Amino acid sequence: MENFSHAMEGMAHRNSIAYYRRYFYEYAEFDLDKRYGLPFGSLYVLWGEENEAEYPTSTSMLIVWKGKEYQVDPYIAFAGNVHFPPGARDHYDLESPYTVESTIENYRLRNGRKGKDKVEEFNTDKFEQWEDFCPDCMGRWLIFWRQNMPGLNNKCVDDKGKPMKNWWPFLFY
Repeated sequence: MENFSHAMEGMAHRNSIAYYRRYFYEYAEFDLDKRYGLPFGSLYVLWGEENEAEYPTSTSMLIVWKGKEYQVDPYIAFAGNVHFPPGARDHYDLESPYTVESTIENYRLRNGRKGKDKVEEFNTDKFEQWEDFCPDCMGRWLIFWRQNMPGLNNKCVDDKGKPMKNWWPFLFY
C-alpha cells in the first residue's frame, strides 16, 4: 500500500502529467509553501524528534521545524499525503489525538458554503475500520486516502468548473 502510494506522489513530483500534478499537489498538500507562505512545500521535512506539527485548535496548525515555530491559522487540511494524514504530528502518525477540519471527503466537490468544498471534522476514527484488513505500514490510512481521490464518474470539478478527470488511468502511464 505504502510503496504504490509513494509512486503516486513520485509521478506528481516528476510532473509526468501536468494535469495530475496540478491537482495532486493540492490534494496531498505539497503546496504548503504557496498556500501558507511556509519555507517548505510539505510536512515531509519534519524528520527528527525536534520537528513536529501540533493542532492547537481544529482550524490551526503549529509547526516546529529546525527550532523555529510556524503558525498557520486558519488551517483547513485538504487530504494529507502518504506519511501525513490530516492532523498527523509527524511521519507515520496513525494515532494522532487531534481532530482537525478537512475537506478530504469533499475534495473539489464545491458542496460547501460559498461554493467551496465542504469542511468536516477529521480524526483517525475515519480510517480505523481498515486496520485489520490492511495492517501494514500506513495501510488503513492509505485505503481511506485513495478512496477519496477523484475516480471514475466522480463529481469533482477542475479550475475551469469542468468535470475533473479520473486520476486512476494516469497511474498506468
